[in-house]
Amino acid sequence: MKIFRSYFAGPLCGFCVLLLAVSAPPPDAHAARAKRNGSQRILSKELFRKKIRAAIRRECRITGKVGVYIRSISARETLFAHRATEKRIPASNIKLLTTAAALRYLGPDYTFPTDVYAHGEIEGGYLFGDLYLKGYGDPSLVQERVRELAYSIHLKGIRRISGDLIGDDSFFDSERYGKKWKVKGSAKAYLAPYSALAVNFSLVRVLAEAGPKPGALARVQLVPPSDAIGLKNTLKTTSRRRRARVLVRRRAGKRKDWIHVSGRIPFRKGTRRYTVAVSDPTRFAAGTFSALLKREGIRIQGKVLTGTTPPEARLLIRQNSRPLGEIIRGLNKHSNNLMAELILKTMGAEMFGLPGTTEKGLLAVQRLLIQAGVPPGSFDLADASGLSRLNKITPKAIVAVLESMFHDFRLFPEYLASLAVVGVDGTIRKRLRRSSAARRVRAKTGLLAGVHALSGYAAADNGETLVFSILSNSQGCRPKRLMNRISLAMVHLDRPLPKGLYRRLFPSRQMLSRPMPIPQKRDRWRRSRRARSGGEGALGGAR
Repeated sequence: MKIFRSYFAGPLCGFCVLLLAVSAPPPDAHAARAKRNGSQRILSKELFRKKIRAAIRRECRITGKVGVYIRSISARETLFAHRATEKRIPASNIKLLTTAAALRYLGPDYTFPTDVYAHGEIEGGYLFGDLYLKGYGDPSLVQERVRELAYSIHLKGIRRISGDLIGDDSFFDSERYGKKWKVKGSAKAYLAPYSALAVNFSLVRVLAEAGPKPGALARVQLVPPSDAIGLKNTLKTTSRRRRARVLVRRRAGKRKDWIHVSGRIPFRKGTRRYTVAVSDPTRFAAGTFSALLKREGIRIQGKVLTGTTPPEARLLIRQNSRPLGEIIRGLNKHSNNLMAELILKTMGAEMFGLPGTTEKGLLAVQRLLIQAGVPPGSFDLADASGLSRLNKITPKAIVAVLESMFHDFRLFPEYLASLAVVGVDGTIRKRLRRSSAARRVRAKTGLLAGVHALSGYAAADNGETLVFSILSNSQGCRPKRLMNRISLAMVHLDRPLPKGLYRRLFPSRQMLSRPMPIPQKRDRWRRSRRARSGGEGALGGAR
């Protein structure tokens, strides 16, 4: 017995220690994270500047092609500047100026109407005349709301229209694209044309699905339906072993656009989706209204045309959009070019008279910049969305606008809510998701060939609110890595502050130290594509 005990004593003790080590609970996650973040804390302004300079040297071969400006709003102090007064192409960062000017001069509660007028007498459900659909630049007019207009006509008792259905876009001028946009007949979504009457962002979704068996014609659907869009479908269904090869082309005609879908699609491989920009947004909107009227049982004997509403026409329906403060959330978070251009022209029309033009709208943006203290030579403006390479501005000018918006309580809540949140949503939802910068940087991205931009706000560890702008106009940088490094440096700033400011920012520091839900963990069940069951919550808790 003694031999048995002496022989197994060592291995048994080792096994017990190993078992205890494996079964022991892991250290507290928050404590581990705090320890890790503690090693990254930046404890002085000098060290902060050193970190940013090192990031620029490491990620850029040509440091003169990038401009960076960072300022503390809380301390009213410039923390870092690198070529911050040199004008650069901002790409979609120009939308920060467009939306700021719209909030200031139109107001967060501004709404965009869309009207339906009748020109003629209505008797016994019969309209003896024309029906007009007039737009006022609503950037959020989509198929569902046009269907509501059609249903409202049905509720008015109208069942037949003897004349034409006419789309009216006279609230704006006839320009459909910005200066120096490289269009050349392109049907790409980000180059969609705009007018005062635009539906579904002037885009058609093409849904392609395999037919009932190999060799059969595939099923293709256009969303939304429109009498101004024609479909030619030669897409064939092939065996599941073959790869898909779907070609979607658009040809602009005199009365309608034709979308030709050809190629092959594998059997039982799900639905494929494509997006195509139309050539005439006003005609497309009127055609969509016509198709939805027919679905409500309303017959139109005339044609779908474009024109101007006569003064004697009678208003039947007026539909207002959501407030501007809500609309700009989709604009900035997802960088919608068409929405920005429509809002700019609306500003021009409301401030300087009809018709709304890009030039009039840019006068409003210039006024905003000058009121923010930006010198006139610090910017060149060409459009509202940033697609034009004629736009140029300094990082310091962008920061001046962001800082002025921060100090206006009437506008800032809507403005801040419109920006994408790092690691959570918008165009930066995949950046720094598992870092301490998640949810603590709200910014607007910008992207063109050779151009990258990021501007917005950041919350530092010591409670300071920072405002920043990074503009890179060179292929010699790794812009995303540079922006990530700068974002982390801003978040980890924990420099000492004056006593009064330290006390004032104490609640902010306290709130930032509290944990937030992790989207990847919270939404894990959604990716399983199964119905939820059991008593466990999405965050791991149970009653």
